[in-house]
Amino acid sequence: MITEPEKAFIMGGTWRIPVLMKLLDRTFLQDLQRDGTYNEASFDREYESKWSGTAENAFFNGETFDKHRILNQPEYEHSGRSSIKSYYILSVDVGRKGCDSVVCVWKVTP
Repeated sequence: MITEPEKAFIMGGTWRIPVLMKLLDRTFLQDLQRDGTYNEASFDREYESKWSGTAENAFFNGETFDKHRILNQPEYEHSGRSSIKSYYILSVDVGRKGCDSVVCVWKVTP
């Protein structure tokens, strides 16, 4: 989406919309939860889109990842530091009742 915005759009979500649109069978999810190998944290990551840290043998260390989530030159308003072709992408994770919502702003400079 960042490199070819005219060709791609990425949207995340939970299992609810695919079930509502009949793209995913709810019994599939119920079977997963009843299975003897069911892992709640894994289910939350895969089907609820919840960040829960890293899994065992993950490619990156979650603590290191979180530690380096720092913007060296944050922009709080249009700065004029980039070309006319630059654009912004907003990514929104809407929190459910009682949870935080998060907005990420990506500045793309082709």
